[in-house]
Amino acid sequence: ARAEYLACEQRGKAVGPPATDVVITKSAREAAAELGVDLAGLPALGRKVIKRSDIEAFAAAQQEAKHEGSQQEPGPGDVRLSAAQQAVGQVVTRSHQDIPAAFMAIKVPVDAALELQADLAARSQLIVGLPELLIKAVAGLRERFPLFFGGYSRGGTVSLVPGAHAGITLDLGRGLYIPVLGRADTKSLAEISDILTDFRISALRGSFRESELTGGNITISLSNDPDILLATPIIFPGQACMLCLCSTQEELYQADSGEIVIRRYVHLGITYDHRIVNGRDATLFLQELKCTLAEPGSLSLLAGL
Repeated sequence: ARAEYLACEQRGKAVGPPATDVVITKSAREAAAELGVDLAGLPALGRKVIKRSDIEAFAAAQQEAKHEGSQQEPGPGDVRLSAAQQAVGQVVTRSHQDIPAAFMAIKVPVDAALELQADLAARSQLIVGLPELLIKAVAGLRERFPLFFGGYSRGGTVSLVPGAHAGITLDLGRGLYIPVLGRADTKSLAEISDILTDFRISALRGSFRESELTGGNITISLSNDPDILLATPIIFPGQACMLCLCSTQEELYQADSGEIVIRRYVHLGITYDHRIVNGRDATLFLQELKCTLAEPGSLSLLAGL
């Protein structure tokens, strides 16, 4: 099967020699010849196998860049997107094009977590919210669910790296950032809280270092603004899934005593690469997180109490 992807004769002559460490399909070479795409520039796509659709998208992007470069100023009805937003658009486009995604969500009672949050603030002035607790809980599942912390590779394999390196989405009005909390599985709740505080300050200032925005192998999207019931995140290219934490809601609930009480809960969603993860695995992953975040005993262990 690999022979179908090996280099072969072109019908026309594309500019430049092909890169030796990238496999270019026959149809991709033909498209490159038709569209005048320089094969030497294709390694910048970051792909091991380049298909015709990749060449067509690459040529379209080059044409758009030339068009934008020729423009002097936006017209009266035009708004020029920031470089950061254009980068977001490229990531989203690549995710939708390359990753066959599926989604599911679970309801998680959070009264115990919110009570723990208040208790920690009162006893130790430690500011811990649901995002911090979720990062700690997710990182703790790295050994039991390693594929959720990997990325799909050519040939039906999954690339794994040691540790849980959790990205977290932050948009505080200066653009969307996904800083990465490296080795979150080795950090205490207090350390996670301190790092997220620094990340929020950097998001406000737009002052992230490049090293803080790379190296993630799982991502959590925060859609926890009031009234956001559910959101379906994309999967960051090179990863297997992205979780989504939505806002805290209230509902009437019948307790074991028969009494009707008010219960607080969140929806916790996951978008996952269906090449790597099946629905049953995603269900088990979410159920483990629910047990950790909903049970007082599990939360105490999580907080190191």
